[in-house]
Amino acid sequence: MAPPPPDNRVIKDKRITREVLQRLGKLHVDWVVGRPSGKRAMLENCDFSGLDLSHMNFSDGVFISCKFGDCEGRGVKFTSAILRSACFDRADLTNADFQRADLRSASFEDATMIGATLDRSDIRRDAHSEDVSSFKGAILTRANFADSKMKGADLSGAVLDKTNLSNADLRGASFRQAEITAVLLAGATIVDSDFSGAVLDKSMDGK
Repeated sequence: MAPPPPDNRVIKDKRITREVLQRLGKLHVDWVVGRPSGKRAMLENCDFSGLDLSHMNFSDGVFISCKFGDCEGRGVKFTSAILRSACFDRADLTNADFQRADLRSASFEDATMIGATLDRSDIRRDAHSEDVSSFKGAILTRANFADSKMKGADLSGAVLDKTNLSNADLRGASFRQAEITAVLLAGATIVDSDFSGAVLDKSMDGK
C-alpha cells in the first residue's frame, strides 16, 4: 500500500516567533471550540524555545519533536496533545496540564513542574526513538502521574515531594539520586526500578 500523501497542514522545521505563537494559539482555540475559522496546531521539529506559553490552550495539538526549552509555561494546557520526542528542558511548567498526553521519549530535564498534571499520560520510550522519557533534575512537587505509563522513564536527580504516582507503571524507571518524600504509590508497579542513591522518606519503607 502506498504511503499517505503528506499533510500540508503540518508546519515543519520552523522557528516560531511570539507573533506566530499567538496566531497559532488563537486558531487552535477556535478549532477546539468548533469555530469554522479554527485550525488545529500541528507542528513537527519546530522551535518554541524561550517563548511564553503561560495559560495557553493547546489541548489535542500535535507537536512532534518540537523544542520548548526555557519556555514560560505556567498553566499551559496540553491535554491529550501529541508531544512525542518534544523537549521542555528547563521550562517553567508550574500547574501545566499534560493529562492523557502522548509524551513518549519527551524530555523535561531540570524543568519546574510544581503541581503539574500528567495523569493517564504515556511516558514510555517511543518505538522510533532511542531516548527514554526524561525528568532528570526536574522539580515534581505535587505533580500528578496517576495511572500513567512510565516504563523505563528517567527521573534521576528529580525532586518528588507529595508527587502522585498512584497506579503508575514504573517498571524499569530510574530514580537514582532523586529526593523522594511523601509520594503516593498506591497500586503502582515498581518492578526493576532503580533507587540507587535516592533520598527516601518513610513512605517508601518496604517498597
